[in-house]
Amino acid sequence: MAGPRKFARDVRGELRRVSWPNREQLRQSTAVVLIIVLTLAAYVAVWDFLFGRLARLIFT
Repeated sequence: MAGPRKFARDVRGELRRVSWPNREQLRQSTAVVLIIVLTLAAYVAVWDFLFGRLARLIFT
């Protein structure tokens, strides 16, 4: 039983050393992630539309 207790104690110690972001850093990081995700989603959607049209032209 000493193993899990030591692990929990070590985890708590490591979490105290973590440099947590402040509210502004968190907001900026979230904005960057959302912009990247939306940009990539649009990119994939455009290619999906184009390949769908191409497949429809070829197979119908």
